[in-house]
Amino acid sequence: MIKVMVTGKCGMLARELAYTLIGDVESIFLDSNKLDVTDVKQVRTQIKHHQPDIIINCAAYTSVENAEKQAELAYTVNERGASNLAYVCAEQNLFLIHISTDYVFSGEKGKPYYPSDEPKPVNVYGASKLAGEHRVIERMSKNVLIIRTSWLYSEFGNNFVNTMLSRMQKCQSLTVVDDQFGSPTWARGLAEFIWTYIKTISKLSTSEHCSSQIIHWTDLGVTSWYEFALVIQQQALFLGLIHGRVEIRPIDSASSPFKARRPKNSTLGHTKGSTQLLLTQQHWQVQLQQMLSEMKNNRS
Repeated sequence: MIKVMVTGKCGMLARELAYTLIGDVESIFLDSNKLDVTDVKQVRTQIKHHQPDIIINCAAYTSVENAEKQAELAYTVNERGASNLAYVCAEQNLFLIHISTDYVFSGEKGKPYYPSDEPKPVNVYGASKLAGEHRVIERMSKNVLIIRTSWLYSEFGNNFVNTMLSRMQKCQSLTVVDDQFGSPTWARGLAEFIWTYIKTISKLSTSEHCSSQIIHWTDLGVTSWYEFALVIQQQALFLGLIHGRVEIRPIDSASSPFKARRPKNSTLGHTKGSTQLLLTQQHWQVQLQQMLSEMKNNRS
């Protein structure tokens, strides 16, 4: 049986990993109270205590807006925390799966970004996550997978879908930016991919594990935040999650109340390597409908 430790227990992805846990895996989920990834001594102590084979790093500072005001904290969690985990994983010869973001890119390319493209973040959040990637790769020349994903949402936690549903219940009208593009991704699908990947590498000997690798995983299709909001409302109305249509008006980024700069088009390209083919990706609208349907069932 393979033993997997997951950091950031209370986050969206960790909660979906817990929900989709596969057989033949012994799991340990730790929140920041049990494992502060910014403290290398604590990282080493917990890893030696639990003795996992694989670590999935879901611990992150994810507030794009607040990162501009709390840059030091963002870098402490996203860079130092990732570095600490990678350092101890290399020391103990463990496999690390590290989660990163589309916001490492500027969004100016005008077409999808692939792992081979040069990152160029436009905000503190993206820069801190890129710094974390660099530290992981510096620390580990093998036994590491970095997964970049985008516009992650779930029934759990703070995310765009839950924010829109809440505001649609309380407001008569909304404004949403229509000039930023990406691929909404249900955290459930990413979690299922990670478990499928782990199941695959668990059959390999340590010497067969991949070298340092970066891949992109998102749901299929591209949309704007504005179009995403429209589809959320349409599907939520059909399912009875909200009870009245509200006006949703498009605005450009310059008119947005948010201060942190966002990439214009951070769509991630899907490479055709064997890692991607472990699980078939679904269109984001199909995934959204399934998530909202589950939300309705859970509320019933």
